[in-house]
Amino acid sequence: MSPMLTKIFVNNGFGHLRYNLKINSVITWEAFLQSQFNKVQEVRFRQLTGTGPRFRVVQKDSIQLFFGLLYMYEYEETSGQVEIVYNRDHRLSNYLSLGFQPTAYLSINHISYFQPNLRDFNNDFRISSETTLDVQLSAKLSLRTYFQLVYDEKPPIGVPRTMYSLTNGLSWRF
Repeated sequence: MSPMLTKIFVNNGFGHLRYNLKINSVITWEAFLQSQFNKVQEVRFRQLTGTGPRFRVVQKDSIQLFFGLLYMYEYEETSGQVEIVYNRDHRLSNYLSLGFQPTAYLSINHISYFQPNLRDFNNDFRISSETTLDVQLSAKLSLRTYFQLVYDEKPPIGVPRTMYSLTNGLSWRF
């Protein structure tokens, strides 16, 4: 079996907790905690914690647009080819979030992040983008397509800078 095929079936995990405090009709203060691991990206463990404001740019009947400007601390253990590498970085976590619901049964949500390292702003950054298309088939059942694109300017050795995934599935609302 080819080495690339074996990487398709490895474990990865992701947990995210976010708290929002509405300051006024435009500004919401956010705080978050995130943990993850991903063998394909050679991330043994990554812990993120951050806080900052989110600004509502547009909120109409069928469209929402938000901009977030958050500080984030990152603790990361990556599997190098010879040894484990430990990173403790201070980053910005800027994001643009768009929600669009043109009909009662169709919604599109997109979020893009730009996360530069504050010590090496131009040479160490990540860009990620997530898009979800949700088609409601019945009151409880939806067809969901999820696309993720991640670019890391300084990934662990042996990991490509650009990675993407496309997932299709069914969603059941209880």
